Amino acid sequence: MKKILIFMVLSVFVFNTAFAGAAAIPDDVLVVADNFDAASLDPAVAYEFTSCNTIQNVYDNLFVIDEGEVVPHLAESYQISEDGLKWTIKLREDAEFASGNPINAEAVQFSLQRSMEMGKGPSWMLNEVMSPESITVVDEYTLEIGLKFPASYFASVLSNTCAGIVDPEVVMAHEEDGDWGEGWLNGQSGEAASGPYKLVTWNRGDSIVLERNENYWGEKPNFRQVIIKNVSESVTQKMMLENGDIDMAYKLTPDQLADLEANEDLNVIKGVDLRAYYLGMNVSKEPLNNLKVRQAIKHAIDYNAMIEHLVRGAGNKLEGAIVKPLLGYQEDMGVYEYNPEKAKQLLAEAGYPDGFDIELTGISSTMWKQVISSVQNDLSAVGINAEVRQLNAAAFYELFRNQQLELMLSGWGSDYPDPHNFIHPFGHSEGSLTQRVAYSSKELDDLIEEAAEINDPEKRKELYHKIDRMLAEEGPWAMLYQPQNIVVLRNEVKGYEYNPVRIFDFTSAYK
Repeated sequence: MKKILIFMVLSVFVFNTAFAGAAAIPDDVLVVADNFDAASLDPAVAYEFTSCNTIQNVYDNLFVIDEGEVVPHLAESYQISEDGLKWTIKLREDAEFASGNPINAEAVQFSLQRSMEMGKGPSWMLNEVMSPESITVVDEYTLEIGLKFPASYFASVLSNTCAGIVDPEVVMAHEEDGDWGEGWLNGQSGEAASGPYKLVTWNRGDSIVLERNENYWGEKPNFRQVIIKNVSESVTQKMMLENGDIDMAYKLTPDQLADLEANEDLNVIKGVDLRAYYLGMNVSKEPLNNLKVRQAIKHAIDYNAMIEHLVRGAGNKLEGAIVKPLLGYQEDMGVYEYNPEKAKQLLAEAGYPDGFDIELTGISSTMWKQVISSVQNDLSAVGINAEVRQLNAAAFYELFRNQQLELMLSGWGSDYPDPHNFIHPFGHSEGSLTQRVAYSSKELDDLIEEAAEINDPEKRKELYHKIDRMLAEEGPWAMLYQPQNIVVLRNEVKGYEYNPVRIFDFTSAYK
């Protein structure tokens, strides 16, 4: 009991002194500010930005994303059967959990089956392509996975945090009432960690503390401890960063960029975010069922001005649904550019020379208020009178999911880093977004299903170029822009490498 008390006192001391000033943050400790949205830190449950960004440091995956490419990680090699329905994965044999137990085929089988059987938020990604009983242990370091269909993007799914590998022995030692150890794993990892860090404490709403996993098989992190502090206001994050109370801030805003970039003590990184902001058009509502009207709306919007003025350049122009740097991304398709005169001409050809009235709905936040005002002004300039509604998120999505909106502004973020995770929701008739705007195209459906089963990257990219162009020309979306993440570090922090899929990858960073 005395040892526990001493440990708790030391932990509190380390945590508190970390915020006393720049000189008080040791060289082997990294202090990060984030705006928490975490609901769980169990890899089978986590589905929020803070949750996933954090536990990527704690649980390793069979595959990871490196410079936009899916590469083996815990997997040493893999083979895909000719029909694409069986993946044989050979594991590296030098990897251990923090407990010292081997990361073997049984551990991988347990971790994947655990996520699928628990059936929490992110489990659909695994259950969509395979079943728990389709994972077979061949030998200690080899397993076979049978797929329901030849999903060429399967490795990307296995890079998601829901496929993070946990120590079965440690987790099941803490199981209660058949919960697969979730109650315990939700707030700590203990020796169940397979990644470069262990999750030590999670003080909800306040902080998360990670400590280096000394048993980690890969590159050992330079920081002994990482403290992620919940700082909800970007103004406060900026002040703490400037004062040296933190080493890194994640949720800073474009309107702060000028000050941040002028500060010689800071290093500002703007990196692509795997999200797309869009204007949707419900084709079950007149006149949005008219292709020329949809094309007119796309030409009416000044995308460059939106990026330059609303987000201070922290965004990329986006015509198609596939975002940078995913396979199939096209920087400039030239399908629809800002051209109000062409928009007026298309409206006249569609039978609306004087424009029309329509409802434009968005979420009631500061950011979306600015975007919705910009779109409303652009539409007004070509004769379209958009009546604006801003709703709370729950009310907005309730109406959106039930096809009750006419024009709507929203965003889509990747569940796993593959073009299928953008093309299917935006283009397939069974996609989660197309169903909300009543859009369908048999030709697109067939092409999207074909692309999902092609394993040759070049052939797949060629087909995605065709699909994305068709969607841009005929689809019910005006893709506004791809946002950028703003990550700011004090100059003392070196070696940090931005990765849009692993933003909180601290392994290579040092002071």
